[in-house]
Amino acid sequence: MLRSIVGERIGVAPADVAFRYGSRGKPELQHTTRAVRFNLSHSEDLCVIAVHDDREVGVDVERIRPLVDLDAVRKRFFSVRERAAIVGGDPAGLEAFFYFWTLKEAWLKGSGEGIGDLLTAVEVRHDADGRPSIARVDDPQGGRMPWAIKSWSPAAGFIAALAVRSD
Repeated sequence: MLRSIVGERIGVAPADVAFRYGSRGKPELQHTTRAVRFNLSHSEDLCVIAVHDDREVGVDVERIRPLVDLDAVRKRFFSVRERAAIVGGDPAGLEAFFYFWTLKEAWLKGSGEGIGDLLTAVEVRHDADGRPSIARVDDPQGGRMPWAIKSWSPAAGFIAALAVRSD
């Protein structure tokens, strides 16, 4: 499916779409004169694909499901602000966990950084209108990174996120 979508965008047959991987594993087109950027994520039988003509993109999708080690993961990978929104294993806490997780992972995939150590170095913040953004945890000014991020539910029981570089 990805080869078909990207191939159509760059004007080649799906079988002729060739990928290579960046130093941290982000896929990109191997040979093309077009600056098409793409990313994909899947969870169970649901797939989300993002394609942009010239801006970096990242996506993530997860089924909202109970996690045995939610508290340990919450403490290890989320900022103090994010942890405050992820409480217990109740449905609201699980939705909050996957909301923050997918937004952060979409940004990490889009930026090409990969999951690595940056999960704890960035956090999801919200403006006065409730729109999410990505910011460095250690930035006392609350400076936002140049990415637009969005969360939505592509199907019942799933949450997805999209990150698009905005500068």
